[in-house]
Amino acid sequence: MTRNDFHHDGDHTPCLVDPLPGPLNERPRVRFEDSPAMLAAAVSGMNLGHYDRQILTYLATDDWTTVAVIASIIHRARQEDPR
Repeated sequence: MTRNDFHHDGDHTPCLVDPLPGPLNERPRVRFEDSPAMLAAAVSGMNLGHYDRQILTYLATDDWTTVAVIASIIHRARQEDPR
């Protein structure tokens, strides 16, 4: 299993790279290989459906800075209201 694997039952994706703290006021500098892991960490523990995982896999291939920012937003939203 790779750290950006969203394709299995349950959520066993390792959280190897924490999402960026925020709020972000400028484009962050992140490495391409870290952004999918940030996204995986942001959704860790969430009950994800097949289509959810499919979209996350697609999204993880997008511009890595965009992916890192989206991961940061999801992570912060879950911290504020973990429901």
